[in-house]
Amino acid sequence: MAQIIEGHGEAAIVTSSPATSAAQQHYIDWPAVLGGAVVAWALTFLFFTFASGIGLTMTSTPWNEGMSATWFLIAAAIWFIWTQVSSVMAGGYIAGRLRRRVNDATDHEVEVRDGVHGLLVWAVSALVGAALALGLAAGGVKTVSGVAASTTRVAESVLDDKGLDYVTDRLFRTAPLSDDVTSAPQQSETERAEVRRIIAAGGRSGTLSDVDSTYIAQTIARLTGLSAEEARTRVDGFLTVQLTEARAAIEKGRKIGVTVTFLTAATFLLSALAGWWAACMGEHHRDSNLRV
Repeated sequence: MAQIIEGHGEAAIVTSSPATSAAQQHYIDWPAVLGGAVVAWALTFLFFTFASGIGLTMTSTPWNEGMSATWFLIAAAIWFIWTQVSSVMAGGYIAGRLRRRVNDATDHEVEVRDGVHGLLVWAVSALVGAALALGLAAGGVKTVSGVAASTTRVAESVLDDKGLDYVTDRLFRTAPLSDDVTSAPQQSETERAEVRRIIAAGGRSGTLSDVDSTYIAQTIARLTGLSAEEARTRVDGFLTVQLTEARAAIEKGRKIGVTVTFLTAATFLLSALAGWWAACMGEHHRDSNLRV
């Protein structure tokens, strides 16, 4: 827009700059940042919805059929990285493209400010995600990973009520009756309950002391008609193996948890860099009047 300024008998024509002056705008263009963050979250929701549909076709109803836990973890990690990085990139690009340039800055300063706007898109998206996660936790909603559940299923089978009942029943199965013995020994529910509590404590700690295993073997021998050696073999061959598998499953779940945590942090860092780069690309396309 041209303006005519008169003074001292002379007329001067001044052409206004298309860029916004520093007095007219703050350095942070929040509408552009929020617009980019909204797009980033919409794409995240779209990608995760699509991934949920794919996940249903890769698993079957029984928990131990379909895709293995390892391949499911790899596929989920790749999809999570792609979703996070690409969503923030799209939001950062939009923020850089929509941000109004302040005309008091050098080209380098403009690039830095646009990159910061991409970083703000990432930060707003991350804070909204954290707020939603805290809200779900406060509301009592529990999200359990299918991979983590599969690795700890053996441990849970020892700790939950049904698993403890099954283990106790197997340990207290009576020996086959001989011709001389017409009835099985009477089993006390009090002693069964005591053994059940010992097994539960061993399941939580992942180990069973020699004193506890010996006491369980003696109790089983007395209430089932088995010999001391047979009772000890049953305890060592069944319960000890159960606890060993439970301990291995817990350790595997711990390692997976550490890996997932590290991968999540690395993905958020990568998406922050991607948001910065995409915002700078948006600034370049904006100032170059490219039709992209």
